[in-house]
Amino acid sequence: VMLALAGLAGGLTRTAGVVFISGLVIYMWTLMSRERKATAVAAALAGEEIEPFDVRCPKFWISLGLTVLGTGAAIYGGKLLVEGSVELAALWGISEEVIGLTVVAIGTSLPELATSVIAALRKHPELALGNVLGSNVYNVLGIGGATAAVAPFEISPQLMSVDIPLMIGVSLLMIVVAAIWRGINRWTGAGFLIAYMAYVLILLG
Repeated sequence: VMLALAGLAGGLTRTAGVVFISGLVIYMWTLMSRERKATAVAAALAGEEIEPFDVRCPKFWISLGLTVLGTGAAIYGGKLLVEGSVELAALWGISEEVIGLTVVAIGTSLPELATSVIAALRKHPELALGNVLGSNVYNVLGIGGATAAVAPFEISPQLMSVDIPLMIGVSLLMIVVAAIWRGINRWTGAGFLIAYMAYVLILLG
């Protein structure tokens, strides 16, 4: 909804970017504070102390080096993904917007897919669903906000009239389905997957 409002107000301006990033910070701070309080209350009721952080974690410089290496690989991979996507759009004769909604979106979501499937198979559905919801919040507020803060851009009429309303509608539908059936079963998952495949085929058609 915030993305749609930004589009109606003229696009993702620097001001909108700052608002989005601020919203993400507030959201994460609220989430972590609530969780820490809930953990502390549960431990107090059980008469236990909260376990300290694991002192056996890797040394600081090792962690820092891995972070820098991973960040560099992600940035270089992102550069290759953008360049390849632009070339695909030119070869297939379709817009970069459609490539972004399909090829780029699927490519950047593969790690999330692997994480959610593994979590579900290991009987951790909360982690799987949290990964899906959290990544969407971060994509809109974090990535959208950071991108707008660096390079403001307008939201196309196609996105405003079709794709963003569809995103909002599907999100609301998932809430309704989860509330009615108290979860998301295989049939519901199959329905969402088929709907997404139809959406991609319509975009590419």
